[in-house]
Amino acid sequence: MAGAGSNIIQEIQHKIDIVDLISQYIPLQRSGANYKGLCPFHEEKTPSFNVSPEKQLYYCFGCKEGGNVFHFVMAMEHISFKEALQLLAQRVGIDLDEHEDKGEITTLLRIHELAAKFFQKMLHDPRNKRALEYLKERHISSESLELFRIGFAPDNWDSLLSYCLKKGIPLSLLEKAGLVAKRKDGSGFYDRFRNRIIFPIQDFQERVVAFGGRTVSEDNKKVPKYLNSPESEIFHKGSLLYGFPQAKEGIQKEGWLAIVEGYTDVIMCRQFGIQPVVATLGTAFTSDHGKWIRRFVNQVYLIFDSDLAGQKAALKSITILLEEELDVKIVLLEPGMDPCDFLLKYGREAFEERIYKGMDFLDFYFDSFAKKPEGANLSSLSAKGKFLEDMIPLLKQMRNPLVLDVLVQRISELLQISPQGIYNKLQKSGGKTTKSNSSFQRNPESRFKKRESKGPKPKKEELFIFQSLFRLAPQIHEILEVFPPSQFEYPLFQKIVDKLKDWNPSWTPNPVEILSPEEQQAIAPFLMENETGYKKEYSLPMVFECIQLLEAKKLQKELEHYKILQKQAYQEGNMEELQKITQKIQDLRRDQERRKLTLQGKRLR
Repeated sequence: MAGAGSNIIQEIQHKIDIVDLISQYIPLQRSGANYKGLCPFHEEKTPSFNVSPEKQLYYCFGCKEGGNVFHFVMAMEHISFKEALQLLAQRVGIDLDEHEDKGEITTLLRIHELAAKFFQKMLHDPRNKRALEYLKERHISSESLELFRIGFAPDNWDSLLSYCLKKGIPLSLLEKAGLVAKRKDGSGFYDRFRNRIIFPIQDFQERVVAFGGRTVSEDNKKVPKYLNSPESEIFHKGSLLYGFPQAKEGIQKEGWLAIVEGYTDVIMCRQFGIQPVVATLGTAFTSDHGKWIRRFVNQVYLIFDSDLAGQKAALKSITILLEEELDVKIVLLEPGMDPCDFLLKYGREAFEERIYKGMDFLDFYFDSFAKKPEGANLSSLSAKGKFLEDMIPLLKQMRNPLVLDVLVQRISELLQISPQGIYNKLQKSGGKTTKSNSSFQRNPESRFKKRESKGPKPKKEELFIFQSLFRLAPQIHEILEVFPPSQFEYPLFQKIVDKLKDWNPSWTPNPVEILSPEEQQAIAPFLMENETGYKKEYSLPMVFECIQLLEAKKLQKELEHYKILQKQAYQEGNMEELQKITQKIQDLRRDQERRKLTLQGKRLR
């Protein structure tokens, strides 16, 4: 898709009607030339969300969200532009592969898809019945086998290797894909995954990009229990979450996300009807994970194993999630139990109860500390000091000043000490304090007040002319002949109109479509704006009237400027300069009359 250019983007946009698309998400009602509905991006009782079938744009006057079909899908589905492009291309039956370069990434994806199907087939091969029995013993249902595409790698050195070579796949690409590895003596290659249950790892576009393998060997001390694909051009384990494609619908429906440690934990949660659950891929939680989660939810539950390693993993994840301003809860299960074990023993209701009773992360810290010998008496100064020492490393990692202030305030309430004392301790340890921590104590609410944007706005006449270029598309060139791009004072308008001068209606009847997605999003608020000060219909006479008004205002400023210079020359007795300025004023007035007659003639056509 990296090779998908502007032509294919225009083709997709041209084939999709924005009203039909948005109507599949929210109800819309006709309102004049546009459609209106309740905004899906913020809560409201009176519709302020507008959709223009003519311009193929949407804009909400409440939350200021706007754009084209791509922006809407990106916002609603929480996906990237590339993913939105893929989704909408499928909707209109366009194969993006035909429009992009056949690069190595595409080939690696196809190899992984081929391998996934091979592993799935091997799981149901009678020769590998022990693997299927193992999964049944683990209570994995046949529906889950299909949904998560679970497979099996036979206990042979070259099963997948031989299969892929017969399909004409070069060894070099199999090695790059991480599916085979070189023998130590350099005599050849062997399958990386052998005698393992295979869990395909999918990216956020539901493409298989890697595999996780769980050994079924009885003597598993000689081999690692779990083995993942190495990182490659298509697989970066620090940015993916296992089970996300299967959890996506549940995440959007429930509004929260639970993070567990293992593949089978995710699968068992799904079997018990708990959908918004994903797992990390045997790696520490990363900032990429946090940023991705922030696009979907505000509430995150960490359900790591109750052993010491699981608790440490939970504590490491908290910092990243807090940096993204997410509400983090810790879910504690029975000692020695993972989510899979807990569900099988106690069932869904008990598991959901644990989730909804998740501990606030600071309470979790506090509770964990209280169980230590040094935390036995938390009212003592020494215990408070020790707890604060334990918290300092967490506070030092906070880059977001708002989050830091909130944490300090919470800790001060727990320990019943002043926030300033915590800031002093943090500063002495080499951590950064916020510039406004003292003001936070006096008025914490003031830090969260929304700031109004103070950017310059275009003149109402210029806005009307800009809108008219799209409303009166067939007359674009006639308008620009009189009022070229350089005449626009508003920078964005000048940039966009400079592109419109090359528009040809034979390419597309809607000039908006020749603009980039970013440009379309930038102009959406202006094209949907109705308060231009003009109540009449858009027409060429009205456009020329606006041009005349703008030019009259501009000329008036010039005349005032020269009158000041004229007065100055007279006072200084500079007759030669006075004569030049007087002549300039007369020329400007003649030009004004000539231009006025020209525009009046066009208005009367």
